[in-house]
This record gives sequence, C-alpha cells and structure tokens, in this order.
Amino acid sequence: MELLATAADSYSGIPWVHVSIDLWTAPGSRLSYGAVALRDKDSQMLGTVEKSLGVLSCLGRHNQGNIVALQREVLRRVGLVDADIASTTTDSGSNFRKAEAEVDAPWVPCAAHALNVAVLRALGATGKSFDRRAERVARCGPAARRWIKV
Repeated sequence: MELLATAADSYSGIPWVHVSIDLWTAPGSRLSYGAVALRDKDSQMLGTVEKSLGVLSCLGRHNQGNIVALQREVLRRVGLVDADIASTTTDSGSNFRKAEAEVDAPWVPCAAHALNVAVLRALGATGKSFDRRAERVARCGPAARRWIKV
C-alpha cells in the first residue's frame, strides 16, 4: 500500500499504472474467480514493480458490466480510479475488449492467451474439446496415455 501511495503522489495527474485482469470459471463448477495485478515504475529502484491484488470471487457472468465493476471495485480498494490507468492487458475476448474500452486506456492483448488460442486452432480443437481431452489424459496412467490422441 505504501508503494502505491508513493506512486500515486509521484504521478499525480497523469496515468501511471498498468492493469492486468483475468477471469475464469473453476473446472467442473460454476464458481467464478478473477485476479487483478498492477505494474508501475519505481523511480527509486529504476525498475518495474508488480503488485498482485489477489484472487477474488466473482458474482455473475463474465460480461462487460461485471468486468468493469470488478476492476473499478478492486482499484477503488487501493485508492485508484480509471484516470490512474496508463494501459490494460486482458485476453482478447469481446467481453474484455468492450469492458476495457470503457476505461479509456490503451488495451494490450495478452500474448499468452493469444498463443494458447493459436495452438488450439492449429490442433483443430476448440477450447472445450481440448480441455476434455486433457482431463481424460490426466486421469490415465502413463501406459495408457500413449494410446489417447490429444
């Protein structure tokens, strides 16, 4: 908290923090979670500092309104507002693109999510079919795995 307060004072009036947000549903359930991380420059150490704001339980669907509400609530808890955001990173889902457009900060698609989608498409699998196959392989013993086509 002290680092965030120092950064807020140092960069008063200009956007200074990069926000990363991700949401997911626990496999085999309807439980939904979200995580928000902040990155900023530490002028004393001349480096980048990352602060995870933890994993939160999310209510409702992963739609534009709920994403914006979650992000603003988490930022409010640490004393930040939309105007403090210099840029954001999320996956490339339309729900996230719409939500981040409301924040009015440059949006950077997540490279890891993009790579995951590219690999799935190259393998000819949708996210759900690939997940089912991966779960099936994980349940099998090593001898049986060589017979299961992933």
